[in-house]
Amino acid sequence: MLDDRENFEAICRRITKILTPMELRALRLYLGGYSYREIAQKMSVTEKAADNALQRARGKLKHEY
Repeated sequence: MLDDRENFEAICRRITKILTPMELRALRLYLGGYSYREIAQKMSVTEKAADNALQRARGKLKHEY
């Protein structure tokens, strides 16, 4: 059980280093069930900017994992 938690925490630290703060926030909101429109509103950006941040995050994570 401890190994799983340690692995999870290591993955979280790595993701935090890979993604920009904007990409990380957009991803957290998306994983929290928010729509693109809601993400954009919460981040005070356009829907396109929120979409771009999520696409960059997905690309980085896909490349990394």
